[in-house]
Amino acid sequence: MISSPCIKKCLVDMEFQVCMGCGRDLVDIEQWENYTEENRQRIMAVLPVRVAYYTNKKVERNTFDISRLVHNHK
Repeated sequence: MISSPCIKKCLVDMEFQVCMGCGRDLVDIEQWENYTEENRQRIMAVLPVRVAYYTNKKVERNTFDISRLVHNHK
């Protein structure tokens, strides 16, 4: 059996080319079966950080800094 980080909640962010469910990029997903177990384990070790990073990027991109609005209206 091949190790996999897949949690069956596949949602690929097309801007970042990353699955927001497991954190793998599209190349990782496509090549997963061809990777050695050592490479799969190395990638899986960083996936939680990758998901957190891209989740934060989406929040930053979709957030409005209200402090600028308040500052401009004083």
